[in-house]
Amino acid sequence: MIRTTLSRLALSAALVVAIPITAAAQGEATAPEGVEWHLAGYAVGGEVGIVPWQIDATLLLENGVASGSTGCNQFTGEYALDGTSLTFDPAVAMTRTACPDDQSAVEDGYLANLPQTATWAIEDGALMLADAAGDHILGFEQTVIALTASDIAAISAMFADQQAQIDQFGGRIDRIRVGTLRDRIKTLEAQVKKLQTQRPAASTSTGTSFNKAELTLLKGIPASIRSTCSALRGNNPAGTLAAVRCRPNARVVGEMAYYLMPYAFAKRTFNSVMASHSVPQGHRCPAGRASRGLLHPASGEGCFVDAGGRANVRLIELAAGCNQLNIDGKQVATPTIYVALEGKDRRIAPLYDWTRDRHGGSSVTRSIPHGSQPLSPVCTDGF
Repeated sequence: MIRTTLSRLALSAALVVAIPITAAAQGEATAPEGVEWHLAGYAVGGEVGIVPWQIDATLLLENGVASGSTGCNQFTGEYALDGTSLTFDPAVAMTRTACPDDQSAVEDGYLANLPQTATWAIEDGALMLADAAGDHILGFEQTVIALTASDIAAISAMFADQQAQIDQFGGRIDRIRVGTLRDRIKTLEAQVKKLQTQRPAASTSTGTSFNKAELTLLKGIPASIRSTCSALRGNNPAGTLAAVRCRPNARVVGEMAYYLMPYAFAKRTFNSVMASHSVPQGHRCPAGRASRGLLHPASGEGCFVDAGGRANVRLIELAAGCNQLNIDGKQVATPTIYVALEGKDRRIAPLYDWTRDRHGGSSVTRSIPHGSQPLSPVCTDGF
Protein backbone atom coordinates (compact mmCIF):
# COMPACT_ATOMS: atom_id res chain seq x y z
CA MET A 1 0.00 0.00 0.00
CA ILE A 2 2.87 2.39 0.78
CA ARG A 3 4.37 1.88 -2.68
CA THR A 4 1.10 2.57 -4.53
CA THR A 5 -0.07 5.44 -2.37
CA LEU A 6 3.26 7.22 -2.20
CA SER A 7 3.76 6.91 -5.96
CA ARG A 8 0.35 8.44 -6.56
CA LEU A 9 1.10 11.18 -4.06
CA ALA A 10 4.49 12.11 -5.53
CA LEU A 11 3.18 12.08 -9.08
CA SER A 12 0.17 14.28 -8.23
CA ALA A 13 0.26 18.06 -8.50
CA ALA A 14 1.62 18.91 -5.04
CA LEU A 15 1.25 22.60 -4.22
CA VAL A 16 4.30 23.99 -2.43
CA VAL A 17 4.59 27.71 -1.86
CA ALA A 18 8.35 28.29 -1.93
CA ILE A 19 11.07 29.93 -3.97
CA PRO A 20 13.32 27.37 -5.68
CA ILE A 21 17.08 27.82 -5.59
CA THR A 22 17.86 25.77 -8.65
CA ALA A 23 16.93 25.94 -12.29
CA ALA A 24 14.90 22.71 -12.06
CA ALA A 25 12.10 24.10 -14.20
CA GLN A 26 14.40 24.37 -17.22
CA GLY A 27 14.12 20.68 -18.05
CA GLU A 28 12.88 17.40 -16.62
CA ALA A 29 15.56 15.60 -14.62
CA THR A 30 16.75 12.12 -15.63
CA ALA A 31 19.19 11.65 -12.73
CA PRO A 32 18.92 12.48 -9.02
CA GLU A 33 22.05 14.69 -8.84
CA GLY A 34 22.30 18.40 -9.55
CA VAL A 35 18.58 19.11 -9.03
CA GLU A 36 16.89 20.54 -5.95
CA TRP A 37 14.06 18.11 -5.12
CA HIS A 38 11.05 19.09 -3.01
CA LEU A 39 9.56 16.49 -0.64
CA ALA A 40 5.93 15.58 -1.44
CA GLY A 41 5.37 12.58 0.86
CA TYR A 42 7.02 10.10 3.19
CA ALA A 43 6.24 6.69 4.70
CA VAL A 44 5.15 6.73 8.37
CA GLY A 45 3.67 3.87 10.38
CA GLY A 46 2.57 1.89 7.33
CA GLU A 47 0.81 4.94 5.86
CA VAL A 48 1.83 7.99 3.85
CA GLY A 49 2.53 11.37 5.41
CA ILE A 50 1.62 14.27 3.11
CA VAL A 51 3.81 17.37 3.24
CA PRO A 52 1.58 20.45 3.80
CA TRP A 53 1.73 23.01 0.99
CA GLN A 54 3.25 25.69 3.25
CA ILE A 55 6.25 23.50 4.23
CA ASP A 56 9.15 23.19 1.76
CA ALA A 57 11.49 20.29 2.60
CA THR A 58 14.27 19.87 0.03
CA LEU A 59 17.09 17.57 -1.08
CA LEU A 60 20.12 18.43 -3.23
CA LEU A 61 22.68 15.78 -4.23
CA GLU A 62 26.03 17.09 -5.48
CA ASN A 63 29.50 15.54 -5.48
CA GLY A 64 28.76 13.06 -2.68
CA VAL A 65 27.22 15.71 -0.42
CA ALA A 66 23.51 15.67 0.38
CA SER A 67 22.06 18.93 1.66
CA GLY A 68 18.72 20.60 2.03
CA SER A 69 15.96 21.56 4.42
CA THR A 70 13.70 19.45 6.60
CA GLY A 71 11.06 22.14 6.27
CA CYS A 72 12.45 23.82 9.39
CA ASN A 73 16.15 23.02 9.83
CA GLN A 74 19.04 22.86 7.33
CA PHE A 75 21.03 19.61 7.06
CA THR A 76 24.06 18.22 5.25
CA GLY A 77 25.60 14.74 5.05
CA GLU A 78 27.21 12.25 2.70
CA TYR A 79 25.68 9.87 0.15
CA ALA A 80 26.89 7.14 -2.21
CA LEU A 81 25.42 6.70 -5.71
CA ASP A 82 26.12 3.69 -7.93
CA GLY A 83 23.72 3.08 -10.79
CA THR A 84 20.26 2.84 -9.24
CA SER A 85 21.75 2.22 -5.80
CA LEU A 86 21.62 5.20 -3.41
CA THR A 87 22.55 5.23 0.28
CA PHE A 88 22.88 8.01 2.86
CA ASP A 89 25.28 8.22 5.79
CA PRO A 90 23.17 8.24 9.01
CA ALA A 91 25.51 10.89 10.45
CA VAL A 92 23.89 14.20 9.44
CA ALA A 93 24.95 17.71 10.48
CA MET A 94 21.91 19.87 11.12
CA THR A 95 20.82 23.18 12.60
CA ARG A 96 18.76 22.94 15.79
CA THR A 97 15.91 25.40 15.39
CA ALA A 98 12.76 24.63 17.42
CA CYS A 99 9.98 23.73 14.96
CA PRO A 100 6.16 23.95 15.13
CA ASP A 101 4.32 20.62 15.36
CA ASP A 102 3.53 20.38 11.62
CA GLN A 103 7.15 21.08 10.63
CA SER A 104 8.43 18.67 13.31
CA ALA A 105 6.25 15.88 11.89
CA VAL A 106 7.68 16.39 8.39
CA GLU A 107 11.24 16.65 9.75
CA ASP A 108 10.90 13.44 11.81
CA GLY A 109 9.42 11.49 8.89
CA TYR A 110 12.03 12.81 6.45
CA LEU A 111 15.08 12.08 8.61
CA ALA A 112 13.75 8.68 9.72
CA ASN A 113 13.37 7.45 6.13
CA LEU A 114 16.46 9.02 4.51
CA PRO A 115 19.02 6.56 5.97
CA GLN A 116 16.73 3.62 5.00
CA THR A 117 17.13 4.47 1.30
CA ALA A 118 18.56 1.71 -0.90
CA THR A 119 17.53 2.62 -4.48
CA TRP A 120 16.25 5.54 -6.53
CA ALA A 121 14.07 5.92 -9.62
CA ILE A 122 12.55 8.85 -11.52
CA GLU A 123 8.93 8.19 -12.47
CA ASP A 124 7.11 10.81 -14.56
CA GLY A 125 9.51 13.50 -13.37
CA ALA A 126 9.24 12.54 -9.67
CA LEU A 127 12.17 11.16 -7.65
CA MET A 128 11.15 8.02 -5.73
CA LEU A 129 13.43 6.59 -3.03
CA ALA A 130 12.85 2.99 -1.92
CA ASP A 131 14.16 0.86 0.94
CA ALA A 132 15.90 -2.52 0.63
CA ALA A 133 12.52 -4.26 0.36
CA GLY A 134 11.61 -2.13 -2.66
CA ASP A 135 8.91 -0.11 -0.87
CA HIS A 136 8.78 3.60 -1.64
CA ILE A 137 9.61 5.59 1.49
CA LEU A 138 10.20 9.12 0.14
CA GLY A 139 8.72 10.94 -2.86
CA PHE A 140 10.02 14.23 -4.31
CA GLU A 141 8.82 16.65 -6.97
CA GLN A 142 11.25 18.55 -9.18
CA THR A 143 9.24 21.69 -9.98
CA VAL A 144 7.97 24.07 -7.33
CA ILE A 145 5.16 26.43 -8.22
CA ALA A 146 5.15 29.86 -6.63
CA LEU A 147 1.50 30.86 -6.10
CA THR A 148 0.54 34.48 -5.54
CA ALA A 149 -1.78 35.62 -2.78
CA SER A 150 -4.59 35.97 -5.33
CA ASP A 151 -4.01 32.38 -6.54
CA ILE A 152 -4.31 31.04 -3.00
CA ALA A 153 -7.37 33.18 -2.36
CA ALA A 154 -9.03 31.85 -5.52
CA ILE A 155 -8.33 28.23 -4.59
CA SER A 156 -9.57 28.82 -1.04
CA ALA A 157 -12.75 30.39 -2.38
CA MET A 158 -13.39 27.39 -4.63
CA PHE A 159 -12.99 24.91 -1.80
CA ALA A 160 -15.07 27.10 0.55
CA ASP A 161 -17.88 27.13 -2.01
CA GLN A 162 -17.68 23.35 -2.31
CA GLN A 163 -17.82 22.95 1.46
CA ALA A 164 -20.79 25.32 1.69
CA GLN A 165 -22.72 23.19 -0.79
CA ILE A 166 -21.94 20.02 1.18
CA ASP A 167 -23.03 21.69 4.44
CA GLN A 168 -26.23 22.91 2.82
CA PHE A 169 -27.36 19.39 2.11
CA GLY A 170 -26.20 18.13 5.54
CA GLY A 171 -28.29 15.09 6.45
CA ARG A 172 -29.38 14.58 2.86
CA ILE A 173 -25.86 13.85 1.69
CA ASP A 174 -26.97 10.39 0.52
CA ARG A 175 -29.15 12.08 -2.09
CA ILE A 176 -26.24 13.89 -3.73
CA ARG A 177 -25.03 12.14 -6.80
CA VAL A 178 -21.51 10.81 -6.28
CA GLY A 179 -20.75 11.37 -9.94
CA THR A 180 -21.49 15.09 -9.63
CA LEU A 181 -19.09 15.42 -6.69
CA ARG A 182 -16.39 13.61 -8.63
CA ASP A 183 -16.89 15.93 -11.60
CA ARG A 184 -16.49 18.97 -9.35
CA ILE A 185 -13.32 17.56 -7.81
CA LYS A 186 -11.90 16.95 -11.27
CA THR A 187 -12.73 20.56 -12.19
CA LEU A 188 -10.84 21.82 -9.14
CA GLU A 189 -7.86 19.61 -10.00
CA ALA A 190 -7.84 20.96 -13.56
CA GLN A 191 -7.89 24.54 -12.25
CA VAL A 192 -4.95 23.83 -9.94
CA LYS A 193 -2.96 22.25 -12.80
CA LYS A 194 -3.72 25.29 -14.94
CA LEU A 195 -2.20 27.54 -12.26
CA GLN A 196 0.87 25.32 -12.24
CA THR A 197 1.42 25.45 -16.00
CA GLN A 198 1.05 29.23 -15.98
CA ARG A 199 4.19 29.56 -13.82
CA PRO A 200 6.73 27.03 -15.10
CA ALA A 201 9.69 29.43 -14.90
CA ALA A 202 9.20 30.90 -11.43
CA SER A 203 12.68 29.80 -10.34
CA THR A 204 14.49 31.83 -13.02
CA SER A 205 12.40 34.99 -12.86
CA THR A 206 14.13 38.25 -11.99
CA GLY A 207 10.90 39.56 -10.43
CA THR A 208 9.50 38.57 -7.03
CA SER A 209 11.77 35.49 -6.87
CA PHE A 210 14.59 37.69 -5.51
CA ASN A 211 14.71 39.77 -2.33
CA LYS A 212 16.28 43.24 -2.16
CA ALA A 213 19.77 42.02 -1.26
CA GLU A 214 19.73 39.46 -4.10
CA LEU A 215 18.59 42.13 -6.55
CA THR A 216 21.56 44.25 -5.42
CA LEU A 217 23.89 41.32 -6.17
CA LEU A 218 22.31 40.79 -9.60
CA LYS A 219 23.45 44.31 -10.56
CA GLY A 220 27.02 43.02 -10.42
CA ILE A 221 26.31 40.07 -12.75
CA PRO A 222 26.39 40.51 -16.57
CA ALA A 223 22.94 40.45 -18.18
CA SER A 224 23.90 37.49 -20.39
CA ILE A 225 24.47 35.38 -17.27
CA ARG A 226 21.89 37.03 -15.02
CA SER A 227 18.98 35.53 -16.93
CA THR A 228 20.06 32.03 -15.83
CA CYS A 229 20.35 32.84 -12.12
CA SER A 230 18.15 31.80 -9.21
CA ALA A 231 18.28 32.56 -5.49
CA LEU A 232 20.70 30.51 -3.38
CA ARG A 233 19.54 30.36 0.24
CA GLY A 234 20.52 28.26 3.22
CA ASN A 235 23.92 26.82 4.15
CA ASN A 236 25.72 29.87 2.75
CA PRO A 237 29.15 30.95 4.09
CA ALA A 238 29.32 33.23 7.12
CA GLY A 239 28.87 36.89 6.25
CA THR A 240 26.77 36.21 3.14
CA LEU A 241 24.43 39.12 2.38
CA ALA A 242 22.99 37.55 -0.77
CA ALA A 243 23.77 34.59 -3.01
CA VAL A 244 22.62 33.29 -6.40
CA ARG A 245 23.46 30.28 -8.56
CA CYS A 246 23.77 30.75 -12.33
CA ARG A 247 24.08 28.31 -15.23
CA PRO A 248 25.61 30.20 -18.21
CA ASN A 249 25.20 28.74 -21.66
CA ALA A 250 28.90 27.99 -22.08
CA ARG A 251 30.71 24.86 -23.25
CA VAL A 252 33.35 25.09 -20.53
CA VAL A 253 31.47 26.57 -17.56
CA GLY A 254 28.81 24.38 -16.00
CA GLU A 255 27.80 26.51 -13.03
CA MET A 256 28.63 29.81 -11.31
CA ALA A 257 27.83 30.84 -7.73
CA TYR A 258 27.92 34.50 -6.67
CA TYR A 259 28.09 35.61 -3.03
CA LEU A 260 27.80 39.25 -1.93
CA MET A 261 29.63 39.80 1.37
CA PRO A 262 32.06 42.18 3.09
CA TYR A 263 35.61 41.78 1.80
CA ALA A 264 36.94 40.26 5.04
CA PHE A 265 34.35 37.46 4.91
CA ALA A 266 34.98 36.85 1.18
CA LYS A 267 38.72 36.48 1.76
CA ARG A 268 38.12 34.19 4.76
CA THR A 269 35.73 31.98 2.75
CA PHE A 270 38.15 31.86 -0.18
CA ASN A 271 41.08 30.77 1.99
CA SER A 272 38.91 28.16 3.75
CA VAL A 273 37.80 26.59 0.45
CA MET A 274 41.35 26.52 -0.87
CA ALA A 275 42.63 24.90 2.35
CA SER A 276 39.84 22.30 2.32
CA HIS A 277 41.12 21.09 -1.07
CA SER A 278 44.77 21.06 0.09
CA VAL A 279 45.77 23.90 -2.23
CA PRO A 280 49.11 25.46 -1.14
CA GLN A 281 49.49 29.20 -0.74
CA GLY A 282 51.54 31.24 -3.22
CA HIS A 283 51.28 28.96 -6.28
CA ARG A 284 49.89 30.05 -9.61
CA CYS A 285 47.09 28.24 -11.43
CA PRO A 286 48.78 26.24 -14.20
CA ALA A 287 47.49 27.21 -17.62
CA GLY A 288 48.50 24.08 -19.48
CA ARG A 289 47.48 21.11 -17.36
CA ALA A 290 45.02 19.95 -14.74
CA SER A 291 46.66 20.51 -11.38
CA ARG A 292 46.23 22.22 -8.05
CA GLY A 293 47.52 25.70 -7.38
CA LEU A 294 46.69 29.09 -5.96
CA LEU A 295 47.50 32.54 -7.26
CA HIS A 296 48.97 34.92 -4.71
CA PRO A 297 46.28 35.57 -2.05
CA ALA A 298 46.38 39.32 -2.67
CA SER A 299 45.03 38.77 -6.19
CA GLY A 300 41.96 36.97 -4.90
CA GLU A 301 42.07 34.20 -7.49
CA GLY A 302 42.65 30.47 -7.17
CA CYS A 303 41.86 27.15 -8.82
CA PHE A 304 41.76 23.42 -8.05
CA VAL A 305 40.36 20.10 -9.27
CA ASP A 306 37.96 18.56 -6.75
CA ALA A 307 37.66 14.91 -5.73
CA GLY A 308 35.06 14.34 -8.44
CA GLY A 309 37.41 15.53 -11.16
CA ARG A 310 35.59 18.82 -11.75
CA ALA A 311 37.70 21.87 -12.44
CA ASN A 312 37.07 24.88 -10.23
CA VAL A 313 38.16 28.53 -10.34
CA ARG A 314 37.34 30.95 -7.54
CA LEU A 315 37.59 34.73 -7.67
CA ILE A 316 37.08 37.67 -5.36
CA GLU A 317 35.95 40.89 -7.05
CA LEU A 318 35.47 44.31 -5.40
CA ALA A 319 31.83 44.96 -6.24
CA ALA A 320 31.56 48.65 -5.33
CA GLY A 321 35.20 49.62 -5.07
CA CYS A 322 36.51 51.20 -1.89
CA ASN A 323 33.07 52.32 -0.78
CA GLN A 324 30.11 51.40 1.35
CA LEU A 325 26.84 50.02 0.03
CA ASN A 326 23.35 50.27 1.53
CA ILE A 327 21.98 46.71 1.62
CA ASP A 328 18.56 46.21 3.24
CA GLY A 329 19.07 49.34 5.34
CA LYS A 330 22.61 48.46 6.48
CA GLN A 331 25.76 50.27 5.39
CA VAL A 332 28.30 47.60 4.41
CA ALA A 333 31.96 48.54 4.00
CA THR A 334 33.94 47.18 1.01
CA PRO A 335 31.11 45.04 -0.42
CA THR A 336 32.68 42.24 -2.45
CA ILE A 337 31.50 39.56 -4.87
CA TYR A 338 32.97 36.11 -4.26
CA VAL A 339 32.62 34.00 -7.44
CA ALA A 340 32.98 30.23 -7.79
CA LEU A 341 32.96 28.59 -11.25
CA GLU A 342 32.68 24.87 -11.92
CA GLY A 343 33.93 23.41 -15.19
CA LYS A 344 32.48 20.47 -17.07
CA ASP A 345 35.68 18.45 -17.19
CA ARG A 346 38.99 17.92 -15.36
CA ARG A 347 40.97 20.61 -17.19
CA ILE A 348 41.80 23.81 -15.36
CA ALA A 349 43.22 25.63 -18.40
CA PRO A 350 39.97 26.08 -20.45
CA LEU A 351 38.03 27.13 -17.36
CA TYR A 352 40.72 29.57 -16.27
CA ASP A 353 41.03 30.99 -19.81
CA TRP A 354 37.27 31.48 -19.98
CA THR A 355 37.42 33.34 -16.67
CA ARG A 356 40.41 35.61 -17.25
CA ASP A 357 41.25 35.83 -20.98
CA ARG A 358 37.96 35.53 -22.79
CA HIS A 359 35.93 37.45 -20.22
CA GLY A 360 38.75 39.59 -18.85
CA GLY A 361 37.47 39.51 -15.26
CA SER A 362 35.27 42.58 -15.79
CA SER A 363 32.86 40.44 -17.80
CA VAL A 364 32.49 37.92 -14.99
CA THR A 365 31.36 40.69 -12.63
CA ARG A 366 30.32 44.31 -12.96
CA SER A 367 30.70 47.20 -10.56
CA ILE A 368 27.61 47.58 -8.35
CA PRO A 369 26.36 51.20 -8.36
CA HIS A 370 26.64 53.00 -5.03
CA GLY A 371 25.91 56.46 -3.69
CA SER A 372 28.22 56.66 -0.69
CA GLN A 373 31.59 58.33 -0.28
CA PRO A 374 34.78 56.26 0.13
CA LEU A 375 35.45 55.11 3.69
CA SER A 376 39.07 56.32 3.71
CA PRO A 377 41.27 55.36 5.52
CA VAL A 378 39.16 52.26 6.32
CA CYS A 379 39.49 50.99 2.76
CA THR A 380 43.13 49.98 2.91
CA ASP A 381 42.79 46.19 2.77
CA GLY A 382 42.17 45.71 -0.95
CA PHE A 383 43.73 43.92 -3.91
